[in-house]
Amino acid sequence: MVNCYKGLTKMMKLEYFVAMGFMAILLYEINQGFSQTNDTQFTTYENKELGISFQYPSNWLEMNEEFRKQIPEFMRQALNGQNLTSNEKVYAEAVPVVYFILPATNNPLGVTLVNYKFPSSISVDEFNQIGLKFLKASGYNANILENTNTTISNNLANKGVIKIDEGPARGISTSITFFNEDDVISLQLGPSNNVAQSSVINKIIESIKINN
Repeated sequence: MVNCYKGLTKMMKLEYFVAMGFMAILLYEINQGFSQTNDTQFTTYENKELGISFQYPSNWLEMNEEFRKQIPEFMRQALNGQNLTSNEKVYAEAVPVVYFILPATNNPLGVTLVNYKFPSSISVDEFNQIGLKFLKASGYNANILENTNTTISNNLANKGVIKIDEGPARGISTSITFFNEDDVISLQLGPSNNVAQSSVINKIIESIKINN
């Protein structure tokens, strides 16, 4: 179902870091007592409609729809009073398809899947500029560590890695993003703060499967 992903450039997919920041704020005071170990067991999530699947730690919590709907609300608050284009409105109102997390008081490590349906074809540059606008509106100051093109299941993708130094979203965050004109699929992971967490994120990325 997902095919011909194209138009990738060397620009960072900043949409991930904005969304992760908002989700981290929501979860800042949550602590469910989970722990991460080296012998973590993984389970598979599959979305047949989007044609994508990936594995995630079995002890991670899936956030319900009510929680996921709060994320766009934080974006709207950050952009209060600003005039938005039609594509920016879609971006701000996108509710994550699914969100798994290992809750912690200061490091809400997680993985989220977002599918953006824009009213018309969107370029990578425009998409990045929207993400940058939202990132600045939320008050985040981040440093890009990596921005590379890659291939996953014979589809082009972009891998972005960024470091956020302060706030509930601090740590190393990673995004894997696929483009197909007006249809954008983004898998967003992190923030990780140590070797063990980075290893888990890498295993999730290695497990991603997307249909041709």
